[in-house]
Amino acid sequence: MRMTSVEAIDIIKCYDLHPDIIFLDAVHTGSAVSFELNNLFPLLVSDGFIYGDDFAYPDFSEIMDYLYSFMAKARLTAIT
Repeated sequence: MRMTSVEAIDIIKCYDLHPDIIFLDAVHTGSAVSFELNNLFPLLVSDGFIYGDDFAYPDFSEIMDYLYSFMAKARLTAIT
């Protein structure tokens, strides 16, 4: 089902869901990625996966800086 991140987060929280997999496809800004990670990561099961796309584009340095900072703080490992 296609929806915005805000809509998805509201539904996940409303039904107290804890997904195994979350796919990030945010607007390509650091603030959008930050919003998604900060609101979706706490809902993920403890051994779940977060996937995404477009992380390798050279002009996404702001996004990658935030992503790697978030991963370090949360003690996450990237699988590429």
